[in-house]
Amino acid sequence: MQDARGNLELVGRAFDEATLLGLAYDVEQSTRARTSPALYGPLP
Repeated sequence: MQDARGNLELVGRAFDEATLLGLAYDVEQSTRARTSPALYGPLP
């Protein structure tokens, strides 16, 4: 299922950026779905 693509939108209350960034980071780390653009090479 590597070719399955989709978007995730996180929304929250005003001034709740810290919580949203934490959730986004957790999703990114657990899915490992993020890839870098072809022009910039692999992520560190």
